[in-house]
Amino acid sequence: MADVRAFRGLRFNPQQSAELGDEMCPPFDGISPEQREQLLARSPHNVVRLELPKPESEGADVYAQSARQLQGWTASNVLIRDEKPTYYLMQEDYTDSSGPHQRIGIYAAVHLEEYERGIVLPHEHTRRGPKEDRLAMMEACVANFSPIMGLYRDSGGIRPLLLNEMASRPPDFTAAMEGGSSFKVWAMQDVQASEELRTLLKRMPIYIADGHHRYETALAYRDNVRDREKVRLDSQGSEFVMMCLIDVEDPGMQLHEFHRALSGLTNDKLSAIQEQVYGLFTVESRPLGGMTAESLGAFLSETWKNRAGNPTLGLIEPEGGRLSLLTLRRKLPPGSLPFAPTPDLYQCEAWLLHQAVLDPVLGGTSGDQSQVDYVPELDVLLKRIADGTCQAAFLVPPLDMTLFESLVREGQRLPPKSTFFLPKLPTGLVMNLLSGDI
Repeated sequence: MADVRAFRGLRFNPQQSAELGDEMCPPFDGISPEQREQLLARSPHNVVRLELPKPESEGADVYAQSARQLQGWTASNVLIRDEKPTYYLMQEDYTDSSGPHQRIGIYAAVHLEEYERGIVLPHEHTRRGPKEDRLAMMEACVANFSPIMGLYRDSGGIRPLLLNEMASRPPDFTAAMEGGSSFKVWAMQDVQASEELRTLLKRMPIYIADGHHRYETALAYRDNVRDREKVRLDSQGSEFVMMCLIDVEDPGMQLHEFHRALSGLTNDKLSAIQEQVYGLFTVESRPLGGMTAESLGAFLSETWKNRAGNPTLGLIEPEGGRLSLLTLRRKLPPGSLPFAPTPDLYQCEAWLLHQAVLDPVLGGTSGDQSQVDYVPELDVLLKRIADGTCQAAFLVPPLDMTLFESLVREGQRLPPKSTFFLPKLPTGLVMNLLSGDI
């Protein structure tokens, strides 16, 4: 099914980068202005200068700026490209509040396929703005800087192959990000092992976990190249996109939540949202006062764990100082809920929130509603509530991994930010040039 190939990765030259971790950065959509300044100060070669450059002057073309930086770094061998097609096997180690974790990934070039073919499967709708931004960057730089996170279900042969390769020799390079993950990478160029891996990956579809905007941008870029060059080669770099592929059951994969902060609502809109909520959900309220991000997180974690298949959301209403738990009513009049192509969608709280509450009141398309902001961090959310910039906040539980896979296989598309796979993959560990052959 999937055509997953080795590619000639673009990497930081270890002779010019004392610590590779200092050169890496988060994906473009996870970098705040403050964090960008910190990354710029960390190293003169930090890849944020390519991924999300700071304008050199007012009105500067940041895409051309990134392209010039890329050309300069390749010309001076700050960045070097491997001579042979390679699979890059990654072991990531990290620690969070629950303890140490480890996950394994495969950096590879994946042939671009329309979703309708059922080979690469999405699960979220996308927004126009980020795709326009990334397409401009791709046209200017002719490169993938950030990997898409793709998931596959291992039939049993892939993990032993990867572990055997990793155990056979030391890693080819390592990296440690400040305050975050550490990485070991093995460059797998053995022809027999590479062909075995490619054959195993052909047998299964790939689920996009993170990077829908980048994937759809790569499709658009491929089509632009086809139109311009009037030629279509099977090995052409523009026909592929860089992914890091991870087993859906890898113990180091975590699926977290994205909350919704509402602002800019008229009193009528706010009342209409409350009316929708109280009509569809049973509401159990308590005072919000005194709750910290830690105590709220612990309360929600226990709530999500005990919801026993009953779709449950949280709602913070700052004006009343209330935190409410919303549980979907078991008996609703016919037609109360929007039509769902599959019953599984009624178990997905993010889908219910948008389809049954937000979209009917706000109109437009989920993800392109200016009144809705997506916030994963509870401390950021509580700060917005405290400073009065958030009128209401919906707390959304993480999507169950089994439900995720079921919905993806059924071809369902969810609202943006319905999933939050952690840890995010860094930018700069391995990159991919799109000119010429992969």
